[in-house]
Amino acid sequence: MEAGLKSFVTETEIEERRKRRQEEWEKARAPHQPETCPDETEQWDGKTLYHRLQEVKEAKELEFAEQFKFKNMIYKGLDDDEAKFLSQVSQKQTETERQRRESERKFLEECREAMVQADLEKTVKTDLHMGAPAVQVTSGRSQQSLLAGSIKRKRSVHFTKSALDPTVSGHAFVQRH
Repeated sequence: MEAGLKSFVTETEIEERRKRRQEEWEKARAPHQPETCPDETEQWDGKTLYHRLQEVKEAKELEFAEQFKFKNMIYKGLDDDEAKFLSQVSQKQTETERQRRESERKFLEECREAMVQADLEKTVKTDLHMGAPAVQVTSGRSQQSLLAGSIKRKRSVHFTKSALDPTVSGHAFVQRH
């Protein structure tokens, strides 16, 4: 037999080795040590290879099932504390968004007023340079006050006989004075 390979061992051979080892143990043991040989009892547990492999397989399956245990749990919903917290967070977000929109609205309104004011000042300056009467800038700028300085003239339209007669050059002309 080769040195690295073990051969099949029968139960009677195991019993003979155990007896020899026990005799050697009794000769060498001290009074405070156990009566049976500790090495031999720890190495062999009496289980077959099939049972050992089944135990290892079951341990691995339990470990695998434990990993996915929380993923397969049934959703129970939110309790009162969680729901209250989430509603508070939602209210804070809504309030923050409302404040942001309000500040944007105020900013846009101020920009529009500044643009109107700048346009009005520009119009006043150009009117002063052209000799037109200056329009007074008031804070309450109503439409009536803006239109007070402007004058609209009516235009009169006179129709001539040639304009009403289609026989003359085929076109209708309108004379304006």
